[in-house]
Amino acid sequence: MELEARSLARWPAIVLAAFLVLLSLFIARDSLQTLYAPFPGFLVWDNGYLVSFHDADWTGPQAGLPLNGGRVIAVDGAPFESGRAFRAQVAAKPPGTTFHYRVSVGDTERSVPVASMMLGGVDYVGTFGIYLWNALICFAIGAAALYLRPDHRQSQAFAAAIVLLGLVLLLAIDLNTSYRMVRAYLLAEALLPAGVLAFGLVFPIQWGTERFWRRTVGVAAILATALGLANAWWFYSEPALARRITNVVWLAIGLSGIVLTVNFGYAVLRADTQRQRVQAATVFTGGLAAFLFGAVGLLAFFALGWTFSLTWVVALLFLFPLSVLYAILRFDLFQAERFIRLALGYGVATAAVAVTYAGGVALLDAVLSPIAARGPFASFVLLLALAMGFEPLRRAVQVAVDRYFYRSPLDAGRVLEDSSAAFAESVDEDALSRELERRLISALSLRWAHVGDDVPEDPEPALVEPVEFGEERLAWVAVGPK
Repeated sequence: MELEARSLARWPAIVLAAFLVLLSLFIARDSLQTLYAPFPGFLVWDNGYLVSFHDADWTGPQAGLPLNGGRVIAVDGAPFESGRAFRAQVAAKPPGTTFHYRVSVGDTERSVPVASMMLGGVDYVGTFGIYLWNALICFAIGAAALYLRPDHRQSQAFAAAIVLLGLVLLLAIDLNTSYRMVRAYLLAEALLPAGVLAFGLVFPIQWGTERFWRRTVGVAAILATALGLANAWWFYSEPALARRITNVVWLAIGLSGIVLTVNFGYAVLRADTQRQRVQAATVFTGGLAAFLFGAVGLLAFFALGWTFSLTWVVALLFLFPLSVLYAILRFDLFQAERFIRLALGYGVATAAVAVTYAGGVALLDAVLSPIAARGPFASFVLLLALAMGFEPLRRAVQVAVDRYFYRSPLDAGRVLEDSSAAFAESVDEDALSRELERRLISALSLRWAHVGDDVPEDPEPALVEPVEFGEERLAWVAVGPK
């Protein structure tokens, strides 16, 4: 039953990974159609706003297009209709053709001639490739964390935040090329700060109670969803207003990246255990490299109006999920080490059993073929015997494998001996409680443990016992399921 429950809990991670793979292939295919084809020399949204997403040698920035806040309102004297129609118009003429763009910046308008160009492989890798690479890294590590620990709050929050980040990066490619999923991008973009908040409140230390986390994240998600839907509603009808909403969202994304990095640094100093400090330090190093540069760049772009390509703002983002992956494998982040070990061992055992079955069938075929050749009745009896004997054998093997991999061996004497030494060295009550929680979780393979003056109501404990000295009650020990 425990194995079946875990398998069912991991199905969302498998379905999510499959969906993200298909979505990535779909968007990558669309974006690759821009390769070695006539290209405007710059990128533009479907509502006409220019995008600061380019290489330095593209003809658009070289011609002086106002890429931070400018909007195309006419092309060769004809009103700008949509991004797709505009790209088709450029593609109909050979590279090097000069187009005259009427561009508005604030209350002013001006005409800017820009020659079209050919988008080469280096141009693609330096722009769309960077976004696609980071998105795939985010998807892979987010799905892996959710698969390894689908029941762990930190793992769930991390998967939500990192997959949202990957979606924003992936859908940004569509936003600038095929324009199929514009509203999906705007919603994912608005939800990203809420996802970062959800992760920051539980990692590497939890801020407040479980109920506080749920309420805070719920309110943030509702507000973010409302902002994303409003942006999607006004994107075409009120593009200037939608642009201002986008600026607010990206300011929130930049600030959330800075706050998350500061939170990691704070945890390095204030974590209860050495393990938490090492985990936090590892992730802090990756987060500092990934987020700080990008967050400062976003604030400078949207708050100060600096003009540069946003491509390089996300260039180092992959370092954060990689640091989390390293912390999972090296320092048992999200307490995933046992599950990695079990998954690997269980996979090897399954392969060994399958090979043994196949060898047994081949051996039986060689031995029993002469008997079966005597007639149809003999073949029927042999087939019936195999059918009746296989299921009990399969069940016995399955029970043996499950018992070996999912049994919780416990040497109570050694655990008490090791714990006594650790408790004797602790003089702080909070640190002693946290150490007891950690040892209970490790020794009994528990999902969670709590030691304190009160008994948590959410989540509901599986077992509650008092800690007493004589007639004095010192604390309560509450533990979750195995």
